[in-house]
Amino acid sequence: MPRVLLFFLRHARLTLAAVLAVTVFLALQLPLLTQSDSVDKMLPEGDPVIAHTREMEEIFGNDEFLVVALESPNPFTAPTVAKLIRMTREFSKIPEVREAVSASNTKNVVGVPENLFTIPLVDETNPPKTEEELRALRRAILSKDFFRGSIVSEDGTAFGIILRMNAGADKKALVQAVQAVVDAEKGPENIYFTGSPAINLQVGRHMGADMARFFPLVILLIGAALWFGFGSLWCVLLSLVVLLLAVIWVLGLMALTKTPMSVISTMLPTLLIAVGSSYAIHVLTEYAERGGEEGRNRFEAVAGPWSAFIPRSGWPGSPRPSGSGR
Repeated sequence: MPRVLLFFLRHARLTLAAVLAVTVFLALQLPLLTQSDSVDKMLPEGDPVIAHTREMEEIFGNDEFLVVALESPNPFTAPTVAKLIRMTREFSKIPEVREAVSASNTKNVVGVPENLFTIPLVDETNPPKTEEELRALRRAILSKDFFRGSIVSEDGTAFGIILRMNAGADKKALVQAVQAVVDAEKGPENIYFTGSPAINLQVGRHMGADMARFFPLVILLIGAALWFGFGSLWCVLLSLVVLLLAVIWVLGLMALTKTPMSVISTMLPTLLIAVGSSYAIHVLTEYAERGGEEGRNRFEAVAGPWSAFIPRSGWPGSPRPSGSGR
């Protein structure tokens, strides 16, 4: 029997006390565990593609943006155009926004014989009000391919407002500020906004909720499977306690090392329970089947199951495999 394992068995109370102390210490770190909804944090820092992308962002600015849609069966009405102007102005005041672009502040290139000049699509100080002015605005926007699909939808039923972010912007603050403007301008038009900052924030909100929902479900399913297999309450409880200890230790170490939970690592608790249960089943089955064999002491009964899946040569003090040289 490996000396390390034998030490643990001979000092069972000391081992249990040490495990309990470490578990309590790591459990106290769990409130410090943070979440990260950033995809960049999941990418390797030394990757040359990532380094090049960040260099380009420093030169040309952040490539992330939000798009706000102001939808109506006919958005080319005086109230809707006035709302577009107000919203664009309010978005421009948000500290995290570098630029807010919409039909209200976009210039139109107009050509006449032997001359080209630009004029605003909308005069913000005197926006279109009459039917003729609004029809002219509609023609001016929908007649240009580069306007459709950006500041207005292809079918002409929604205005678009593009919000370009400052480098290093607080994305959570940005989304909250945009939501406040949207809430203030509700109805009768439908207002939507999307973009990676908004999507990542929603993902972050659901990460904790999903883990809280699925983790207890996995515990119940694994507990039911263990009960069905062993028919013993102590086998079920012993397995679940060991699995929960593993989850607490992993999450506690993540909090201690300031490693945030990402979209991928939220699966860790469920995976630890699912994968770890197979080892618990193996050990308990071996112990139940061979623990009572005549001539076996309690140390051998406990240590026996480990020999099937722990390389003996990997434990300090364990005998060398047969045939190995000295």
